[in-house]
Amino acid sequence: MNAITSVTHQELQQRNDTSLLAWGLSKTTKTHWNTLPIRAIVDNNPKLTGTFFQNIPIISPAQLHQWPDPIVLWGGHLENILAKIESLGLANEILIHQELTKSPLFALSQHYLSPNNNLQQKMHLFKKMVRLVELEPHSYCNRTCWFCPNSYLDRRSNTKFMDESILQKLIHGLAEINYDQTISFTRYSEPFGNDVFYSTLKKIRSSLPQATLHANTNGDFLTDATLSKAYESGLNSLNIQLYLPQHQPFEYTYVQGLAEKTLKKTPSLKATLSQKTDDWIEFACTFKTMHIRMYARDFRKNGNPRGDIIPSPSLSNRSSPCFLPFSDLYIDHTGDAVPCCNIRSDDPKQRAYVLGNIQEYETIFDMYFSKNFLSWRERLWSFGPKTFPPCKSCHFASIDFSHYIDNHLKKKMVITKE
Repeated sequence: MNAITSVTHQELQQRNDTSLLAWGLSKTTKTHWNTLPIRAIVDNNPKLTGTFFQNIPIISPAQLHQWPDPIVLWGGHLENILAKIESLGLANEILIHQELTKSPLFALSQHYLSPNNNLQQKMHLFKKMVRLVELEPHSYCNRTCWFCPNSYLDRRSNTKFMDESILQKLIHGLAEINYDQTISFTRYSEPFGNDVFYSTLKKIRSSLPQATLHANTNGDFLTDATLSKAYESGLNSLNIQLYLPQHQPFEYTYVQGLAEKTLKKTPSLKATLSQKTDDWIEFACTFKTMHIRMYARDFRKNGNPRGDIIPSPSLSNRSSPCFLPFSDLYIDHTGDAVPCCNIRSDDPKQRAYVLGNIQEYETIFDMYFSKNFLSWRERLWSFGPKTFPPCKSCHFASIDFSHYIDNHLKKKMVITKE
């Protein structure tokens, strides 16, 4: 089994290789194909095999035995791609593109398990690793969906707001490191359900001009006016989620009806079907320069137990690592931080999983490297049975086993005595 080599774009351009293979006809490949000597593109989609992109042939993974060139991996899903490469017994050299890799796997190091980093080190490590900061400006959600804990927790009768001191501490910390990844307005509220959403967008955008400001919405409050107001306030990414009733069969005609209902309220929004499977239907949408997805999923097939509090058909005995306590930071409207998006601080069943409150720490970086955060990372970075709740039955963000990844993790994460 060949070793994985992490390389920069400049190093790839300076190599003497006459050709490279790019894995996946992804957005990353479509954007950067002409900056490197790409001989062929490898893709799992059988409909693409034998076709061409910009005169570059697209081949299947099974054909790689005939193509000995180095394989460049970039974009997302690298862990599962490496598992696929291992299963095929390929001898190709594997090159991981440092700048264009979305996976946190190759940024991991033992420093993320250490309590001995100084503030400057914490700031550097946070910026290097954290891809997503998710927060709630307010608590309100107008729905009680059957697959969501809001079905039994009251988020409608008494709207609560994130204290300004919490928001400013978060903004100040992120501005100190020129944070340029994603800030998401999600958690378990409907962001468009209260106007504080727009003022929060403006505050964050003014301090973090390079960050992607994202939101998930159920679409109930979406109109041309509210969409334009969010866009003008700084929002540049949006997921519109189409929810089906619990006993409604997952059918395209029904989902299409939900999409048309949303589009009728937002005539400036244009949508095109981009994906259709037995458990997922998605439309690519356009509105000015905002990136928008509108989709429905069959929660009966691909739902998540939300930390053991929602019944799910996909319960499993987890052995996969989880990198969310490394790469993501989830903060509820109260300032409480939790390990992942499936855990919430206002549920008595999960209160014990709260890692701390941002107001208890001098900086967000001190909280990120606090004892509780380190403990969760220590238990989740490696392959092996996860015997503790709520992770033991969770499949969210799981990855396939491969010796490539197992060896990489053991090399990077085993702590030496300091």
